[in-house]
Amino acid sequence: MVRKSFVFLVVGMVMFFFASVSSADVPDSINYQGKLTTSSGGCLNDTVQMTFTIYADESGTLWEWSETQPQVEVKDGIFNVLLGSVSPLPASIFDGSAKYLGVQVESDAEMSPLKPMVSVAYAYRAGAVDCSDCDDRFVNVEGPDSVESSDHTAFLGKAFGSYAAANIGIEGRAKNSDGASYGGYFMTDSSATQTGTNSGILVSGYGVSPDATFGALVSARNYSSGGVYAGSFAANDDGTGIHYGVRAQSYGSSSASTHGSYGFASNTSTGIAYGIQGEAVNSSSGQAVGGHFYVHDSGTGSKYGVLSTAPVSNGYAGYFSGRVLITDTLIVLGGKSAAVKVDNGEYRLLYSQESPENWFEDFGEGQLVDGRTVVGLDPLFSQTVNTNITYHVFLTPGADCNGLYVVNKTPNSFEVRELKGGSSNLTFSYRIVAKRKGYENIRLAKMGGPTPEEVAAEQERFQSELEQERAKMKQENMEREAELR
Repeated sequence: MVRKSFVFLVVGMVMFFFASVSSADVPDSINYQGKLTTSSGGCLNDTVQMTFTIYADESGTLWEWSETQPQVEVKDGIFNVLLGSVSPLPASIFDGSAKYLGVQVESDAEMSPLKPMVSVAYAYRAGAVDCSDCDDRFVNVEGPDSVESSDHTAFLGKAFGSYAAANIGIEGRAKNSDGASYGGYFMTDSSATQTGTNSGILVSGYGVSPDATFGALVSARNYSSGGVYAGSFAANDDGTGIHYGVRAQSYGSSSASTHGSYGFASNTSTGIAYGIQGEAVNSSSGQAVGGHFYVHDSGTGSKYGVLSTAPVSNGYAGYFSGRVLITDTLIVLGGKSAAVKVDNGEYRLLYSQESPENWFEDFGEGQLVDGRTVVGLDPLFSQTVNTNITYHVFLTPGADCNGLYVVNKTPNSFEVRELKGGSSNLTFSYRIVAKRKGYENIRLAKMGGPTPEEVAAEQERFQSELEQERAKMKQENMEREAELR
């Protein structure tokens, strides 16, 4: 039998691009050439049976493909075969990871060591399209609609790896010296009647590591004076359904915070910084909501519809130009002030009175007739307070008198009399203070939820994690830009 002496000459590996690229452009087999010698070292001239096997590891334990070619012609020791001519080569084998080829002649043992398979011109061309010398290039030269599919997926990009560098399923890059540039442009066709959901882009992120997982990671940079938007979303006014410029949902099942949306802004100059800006226009009778935030009532953690912070010295955690409606309790750790413009154009702050109990008050005037009168409570005011329990009346006479006092307080009125049997007809003003209806037994109630210190600590921790992630993203962006130059 022949002695197995193998000299590696040429390995030509051609990758398949079944998804989108025309198969006429790229060969669908692998050209393989080698040399066989006799036991004495001479060149073999014969026709032999050869078996070729592709492994995923150098030791030859992870078998992925094999075929036997029964009649391989060997002339002057040289043989040339097309791998895949007997058993088709699955495209899934060549996923970018290292592969090793084993060769067996007749019934002899497989040659050792296995030979690594390397790429040739077609594979390089398929792996990275070089457009440095062309103006317009698509997957083929017929135009932007050249990647088409009538069954589910027109273009599928996959990336697999187990190393520190990023894996990129699809990368798009665009450059334009005048008009707009789009690294990727995606659109669903509305020409056909359909009932399913339409998504211009559907992005999902899955992770099993301690690092963050992003459904979409977007950054923007402008080196000139134009605006910079990491994301700009617009819902046009077509159709009659609900329109969302942005709809963000987040679900959590751990002790860590869950944020439906998170906005962060930093401006190191004098311009305004917006973490999130929302604008809504409805030209019909429907509601227009610039921002809508909702927290589901599940779990035991604290719930925030909106959690906002800003520097106290020169910022506002929230700024509302218009009326503000609050349907439940307003809790303020600082002062509650009204800003009033004075004659010099400045706005000065007036502060609200505070009380340990929930009181409403009303003011009015009355007049004595022969030293006494009955004052009726405003019926509308009476609907907001509980005058069936103790309420207070404070009197201020409008002229000199013997003094005034209150008797016969009822839920609807009170009587005012002059002291010492006085019979004057003077006027007076009064102030009535009564418990708010439904809040009669509340006094110095304990604030629920986390304390400001706990919220600040949580925000500091979250901000620290965000800064670390931002620094990592910045480094990755720099590395990516360096690769693209």
